[in-house]
Amino acid sequence: MLSVMLRIVLAIIAGGVIGNERGMHGSAAGLRTHIFVCVGGALTSLCSLYVSRVLGFNGDVFRIPASVVSGIGFLGAGTILVKSDSSIVGLTTAAGMWVTAITGIALGYGFYTGGVITTLICIVNATLFTRIEHNRLRYMRSTSKSATLTLSSPSSTRFMTSSRMMSTLIRFPPKAELSAMLD
Repeated sequence: MLSVMLRIVLAIIAGGVIGNERGMHGSAAGLRTHIFVCVGGALTSLCSLYVSRVLGFNGDVFRIPASVVSGIGFLGAGTILVKSDSSIVGLTTAAGMWVTAITGIALGYGFYTGGVITTLICIVNATLFTRIEHNRLRYMRSTSKSATLTLSSPSSTRFMTSSRMMSTLIRFPPKAELSAMLD
């Protein structure tokens, strides 16, 4: 009983720490979602151990958690969005939910060291590396050259004539020669 409580409480803490950080960055999957995912992963592991140790069934104790590993992908896929400017958002949230589920599974099996270290790595990744990535992108945007390419083609139908136009912004590396590329 005490071991089960410890594992679930650690899953709440690990999921809460990761989810709180994601929530501070405006992620749709924040504190509560990550706690649910981590506790669900932990309970999955505990159920496998219970069926094996207490009920005495000699099955594969990794089968149910393996389903969580693949099944969490469907939940994560719902957080990935393609915006109108063709940028993709939500990948970090999806990956965070996946690793939170795995952290819960580890804690459920009693692999505390792995669960705690993974939680700490997730926090470093989500805080420190996010700042590094944002600074790098800001630098690249400030030093890169850009050009707008506009393509136009007339199109006619039986009832009306119209012109279709497509325009896109292209960013080039800082040392690129635009004139050589556009010739």
